[in-house]
Amino acid sequence: MERFKQRFKNINVRRKRISEEFTNSLLLDPSKNIPLGTWYSEDELREKADIHRTRLSKFGKSKINGEMLFVGPKGGIYKISDDGKKKYV
Repeated sequence: MERFKQRFKNINVRRKRISEEFTNSLLLDPSKNIPLGTWYSEDELREKADIHRTRLSKFGKSKINGEMLFVGPKGGIYKISDDGKKKYV
């Protein structure tokens, strides 16, 4: 029984470490996509939204759900449409 407990703890620690490494890699690169879906828990969605906001404030751009968003000169958030125009969201 003790071996099972240790193995279970090790798996959870490994999962947590992988999750933290992924989060840190997202924070450092604004061009990496942050996927959002209905299957994520509320805590995961909040964490991803916080990462997105942090990247916007730090780099002035962030990619979320496949769309690159930018911070405008007055602080508004926009994306660039297919015809090259800014579309504020």
